[in-house]
Amino acid sequence: MSFWDDGRRRNTGFLLNSVLCNVGWFANVLLAAHKHPLWGPAAQVALVFLHVFLVCPLYELDWRGEVVLILASVLYAAVVESFLGYFFPVVPWTVAPPFILALWANFAMCLNVSLGFLKSTSFPWVPAVLGLVFGPVSYWSGIKLGAIEVPHDLMLFMALIAIEWCISFPFLVWLAKSQTPKVESVGTATPEQEA
Repeated sequence: MSFWDDGRRRNTGFLLNSVLCNVGWFANVLLAAHKHPLWGPAAQVALVFLHVFLVCPLYELDWRGEVVLILASVLYAAVVESFLGYFFPVVPWTVAPPFILALWANFAMCLNVSLGFLKSTSFPWVPAVLGLVFGPVSYWSGIKLGAIEVPHDLMLFMALIAIEWCISFPFLVWLAKSQTPKVESVGTATPEQEA
């Protein structure tokens, strides 16, 4: 048995993904809070490259599928966040700010690795409940750290975010499940070859 067996490789990928995603969240939020809203997205681009070139090989993920998943998540976020900002004056933006889009890209990096277990759960409502609870927690943390300023009606804003993430989290898990196939290992027969 080699030192770099499948379990160690996957555990290393999981740990690296978790670290990259936490660094991404704090970089985007803290830099936006300190009035550098474009530095966080720039850092996020670097983190996506690290994810693609370090985590994807360790986790045997197709890097092209990961890039498509991340870009699709950002596009989805641009539409949803801008929709909320345009139609609900309580949301403090009319067009999704770059650091918010970078946070969605950061979240998408977790979908096949540290949150990958959600793709195989036999309870499809779990991502909806997690989104309902932890979407607002994430935004609340951003508010408390100074990245987001909600001028009035904080409760309505948090309710909108809860609904947004109750819908978005299951959608993104489904997108991850359908978008990112695993890379076939060398010498491993596919189900079609075995038949």
